[in-house]
Amino acid sequence: MVTCQDEGQFDIWRSNVRKAVLDSVDEFVSDRCALDLRGAGVDIAADVLVGFVGSGKCLRLAGAFPQQHSLYSSEQNIQVEVRNALQAVKTGEARLRSAAIARENTAKQYESEQRKLDNGQSDVYRVLERQTALTVAQSNELRARTELNKAIADLQHATGRSLAENGVDVVR
Repeated sequence: MVTCQDEGQFDIWRSNVRKAVLDSVDEFVSDRCALDLRGAGVDIAADVLVGFVGSGKCLRLAGAFPQQHSLYSSEQNIQVEVRNALQAVKTGEARLRSAAIARENTAKQYESEQRKLDNGQSDVYRVLERQTALTVAQSNELRARTELNKAIADLQHATGRSLAENGVDVVR
């Protein structure tokens, strides 16, 4: 346990920990859990923190309240999954735009090189290089489109709208 020269110093420290726990409860646990912790729960949390901090061990606040932690953790996991899926969709859209622009530019270069060949200002090797570059650009665009579609499916799954978005009705 924590040893202090002055017992009053320990009580002040314990009081400060109790106040800090109460002030930051809403940041660590859901609103329902915050209501449960007010009053006696704060004393328990402060005692647990004092005991573990004093002995050099570490304990997360939510770990002292497993039921609330489980619910809070599930809510957080869902929020993170939706946020990540939404970010993946935005990133996928940007990649697709970029790949489409790259393909358009590569197609213009290929057409230009083809015209040069027709006018005798280029050779077959350069035309084939441009054609290969165009094929790679088309492949990259297709890959970006596929990744975007996967990201959209992941977002629908994370938000629970996969069936509705794809026109599937579940009859009970």
